[in-house]
Order: sequence, then structure tokens, then C-alpha cells
Amino acid sequence: MAAHLTRRRFLLAAASAGVTLLPSSRRLEETGATEEPSGPKSGATPAKGPLRVHPQNPRYFTDGSGKAIYLTGSHTWTNLQEGDDSKPPFDFDTYLDFLVRHNHNFIRLWSWQSTGAWIFPSISPPPWMRTGPGNATDGKPKFDLGKFNPAYFDRLRSRVLAARNRGMCVLR
Repeated sequence: MAAHLTRRRFLLAAASAGVTLLPSSRRLEETGATEEPSGPKSGATPAKGPLRVHPQNPRYFTDGSGKAIYLTGSHTWTNLQEGDDSKPPFDFDTYLDFLVRHNHNFIRLWSWQSTGAWIFPSISPPPWMRTGPGNATDGKPKFDLGKFNPAYFDRLRSRVLAARNRGMCVLR
């Protein structure tokens, strides 16, 4: 039962950081996130949200303005978490610049809930703190599923807001 509650709390915290385009300070405090990104860059109009199915054409979305919105974007796996600690960190601002330059308006932030994946030797930051007791199979302290990792939620929040400030819609 306790593991289910922890998972639920995690999903609620992730949803409040990733789905709501303007999280309240209360939600920010609940996740432990502290970072507050800057406003729109280069005169971009911030994305409005949340998106809804367009009332006249269900093949499109609208942000409430009545205008149909067609979502288009480019995919990359490590736009939220790093996949290899031996390589330079993912340059999220350059990624957003690329999307804006190519008139894209949509990204999905990929999240991994493991220490590694078939293509990535290490994934960071994880959503939970690694405090033990004991070590996991990768030799590092075991995850404490009752303690969120503020670094993960800081990054999630800052990247959602950075994308929003460049007119991007974000799926997480």
C-alpha cells in the first residue's frame, strides 16, 4: 500500500510540474523544486495552455483562443535526463533554438525511472533520492521512494517553462 501511495505522490508531483504550464508556488514547494526560469526569449510569445480538442475540428487542438493548433516537433531521448555522465550535458537551449528555427511548437520530455537503459549507461538526475540503506545493483545507494530528488523537479520545471517561453507545448 505504501509503495502505491509513493507512486501516486510522484505522478501528482510530475503532473503538476509538467502538465500545468504555470505551476503555483505551492506546487513548486511540494516537489522541492527551487529554480525559477527567466521569461520569454527573443520576443517569443509564451505558449498558452492547457490544450483542448478544437470544437469545430477534432483533428486539431486549441489553446482556448479559437485558433487551431497543429503540433509538430523533433524527437530526442535525453531532453530531460542525461543519458551518459561521460559525455557533455545535453544543451537544452540549443535544442529549443533548433525547434524555433524550424517552426516547431511541440516537445515531449522523456523521463527514465531506472539507473540505466539499453542505450544509456547512466541516467541522471533520478526522480528519487539515493540514500539507502544499502546499495543497489549498480553499486550506488538504493533509492528511497519516499523522498523526491529536488534536482529532477528543478530541471523538469525549468525545461517546461523554457519551452513554454519559446511558444512550445510540452508533453510529459
